[in-house]
Amino acid sequence: MHDPVLLTGTSLPDFLGRSPARIRLFAARGGRAVAIPFQIDARDEDGDLILDGADLRLDENDEILFMAMDAGARLERDAMPDQADVINEIEIVDPLGGPRTWVYALHFPAATPPASLLEYVHFDAEANQARSPLYSVDYHDKGNFFTALRISKQGGGSGENLVHRTRMRGAPTFSFLLAKFTLEFTEEDSMMKLSGVKNGPIRATRQVDLSVDLGALFPELPTGRVETHHYRSSFLTPTQVSIPWLVLNMASEFSFVTLTDFRDLADGTRYFDANHPTGLAYAGDPELVLSGADHDWWVTAGRGGSLLQAFITPPQWQEWGVVRGTIFVDDEAKRDGRPETSGRHAAGFSLVDVEDIPEAGEYTLQMFTAVLDEPYEPGDEAGPMAMVHRPLRTQVRALEPRSPGSKDTAG
Repeated sequence: MHDPVLLTGTSLPDFLGRSPARIRLFAARGGRAVAIPFQIDARDEDGDLILDGADLRLDENDEILFMAMDAGARLERDAMPDQADVINEIEIVDPLGGPRTWVYALHFPAATPPASLLEYVHFDAEANQARSPLYSVDYHDKGNFFTALRISKQGGGSGENLVHRTRMRGAPTFSFLLAKFTLEFTEEDSMMKLSGVKNGPIRATRQVDLSVDLGALFPELPTGRVETHHYRSSFLTPTQVSIPWLVLNMASEFSFVTLTDFRDLADGTRYFDANHPTGLAYAGDPELVLSGADHDWWVTAGRGGSLLQAFITPPQWQEWGVVRGTIFVDDEAKRDGRPETSGRHAAGFSLVDVEDIPEAGEYTLQMFTAVLDEPYEPGDEAGPMAMVHRPLRTQVRALEPRSPGSKDTAG
């Protein structure tokens, strides 16, 4: 299992107010406790990620992360270090019926055992690149879109760059007095402010603030804070979007498209989605498939690797009639009149009937991408999609320390 496990401080009440520097996570290896990689990300009262500085005390807003694949069998108390004064047993439950596993959180009031040195992902701010053993992603230096994506041999790919860039296009049509007018904006029209980067052994986060200028008629810009979390085999972008009342009130139509613009792909590369389980070949034949049925994933698989992408919208949007469709582009003619950096293959999502959203406010959209480290077969999407729809559950139990220690006094 490559799922990350995320707990908040409220899940570990025995650790609240204690120094993160004195916390370690352990799992069974050969019947004894071995330190595993984990990280604690601090969040403020508004839920915003604290990018710089150390969190001196664990509080209810903070996040504790580790990888499910590092969990192990259940341990006896005698197998754990004696010096801990707080021990919590974390049981990991797979709602799809997989085996139960365990991780142990320990607090040490004095001498703290060495932490694991494993690091699963890293964001190189100078290179503007996220890297894990399975993939690497390059960001544009002035925008919130990718300019390269490589799947390594360990991740089932060839290591070659698969994409020219990722793209998006929004096209709201507004009614004003007796006239209608349409505005278009792309990934290059969004105003981006890089808030910063935070690295940890489990995930590396890049945080930006985005806004879209819709002109003088809309001084209250649609805005959003975007955090892209890179993990060992996947990356997730939960986007908080603020939609002003004035935009919704005046919009008569609103469509949105996001695309991954691929480089020339090797023969045998195929596109899959829920409506095309046997796949469509990228063969150079002009074709555009736009599926109006709402579904949330697609896969491109070939010599360069297998890549799954999912688009998760708020459940109430689907109730309001906002439809997600998938897009497959395989058109030699697409090269005509386009920059040399553009390819003729693409896959992505469409979002239509956004104007049917009846309520202004804050909404969260999630774009999820996973590397499938084996050649794709229909049904392989089930595991990664469970990560977003039916994530692993945890149960936490306090265990009695063998030799209770003193209270934590570390700063």
